[in-house]
Amino acid sequence: MTYGFLDALTTPGVRAAQVANGVGQLWEEMELDLPQNRFTDRELGFIAARDSFYAASISESGWPYIQHRGGPAGFLRPLNEQCLGFADYAGNRQYLTLGDIGAESRVALFLMDYPNRRRLKTLAHMAAHDLTAEPKLAAQLATPGY
Repeated sequence: MTYGFLDALTTPGVRAAQVANGVGQLWEEMELDLPQNRFTDRELGFIAARDSFYAASISESGWPYIQHRGGPAGFLRPLNEQCLGFADYAGNRQYLTLGDIGAESRVALFLMDYPNRRRLKTLAHMAAHDLTAEPKLAAQLATPGY
């Protein structure tokens, strides 16, 4: 059985903490087998409704960094069943995430639906693309009027 996100993050230290806090068997007995290499229609619908997300990257100093990204609902778009894309709108111009992913592509994305108390967490590899050099990708990610 797999549980995607947790499979990658449940290290021996996490397992020891679960056991020490009385929930070790909870995760051993979990009867879930969720795909971990593609987005389902349910997840794609959730993603399409979001107008923001958080991206956690890893800095070259080894410290995590979490950045909010926002735009109109649906600005984070599926490019296929395994890949998401978004146009990076002007923000605070610190470029911390952009710098981080140049050295370490691993990120965690958190998409929140606060009113309905739902969320989607995903582990991914992130890469920056020059959209002036990739007009097809630019067209896929364009948000007219924004």
